[in-house]
Amino acid sequence: LRVIDLGLESASETQLKRMGKTSNPSKYLLKASELLKICYEENIWVKVNILLYPGESNATINETIDWLNNHRKYIKGISAYPLILYGTSLQTLSFFNSLKDIGATLKDGALSDTGITYLNLSDEISYDKSLEIAKMISKLFMTQEDYYDLKKFNYFPRTYTYKDFVNSINLL
Repeated sequence: LRVIDLGLESASETQLKRMGKTSNPSKYLLKASELLKICYEENIWVKVNILLYPGESNATINETIDWLNNHRKYIKGISAYPLILYGTSLQTLSFFNSLKDIGATLKDGALSDTGITYLNLSDEISYDKSLEIAKMISKLFMTQEDYYDLKKFNYFPRTYTYKDFVNSINLL
């Protein structure tokens, strides 16, 4: 075992409850902390997934960043992204309606006909701002080399070296 993809989603107790991720956020975060430390001791890389969810505020984002900072040495990388709705069914609309209660609004005012709908997470965090926050979180906790290391397992050909990766970036 070389890499674990950890679906932490958030380190804000409020957001974890809103997501329905756990009924006991303190215990959940303690277990995540313990897992990170064990993986580090066993030389297993951990990529932590962060989901920016409706109801986010600067305070909830900062709670997550602070927790991640406290665990920085144990984390190889971060993948962060805001919640996106998929589908055009009544079920999708019903799910969105439940998110309105915690501050979500539709970025473009309606469910998209394409089945991919972007959300403003709250009055404080628009969709565009959520993308900026997600990128900032990833960059705070992951170097270019860490990104390459994590992606080389499943995304890059085995012959694709770090030097090739850097050359590809420089072409952009």
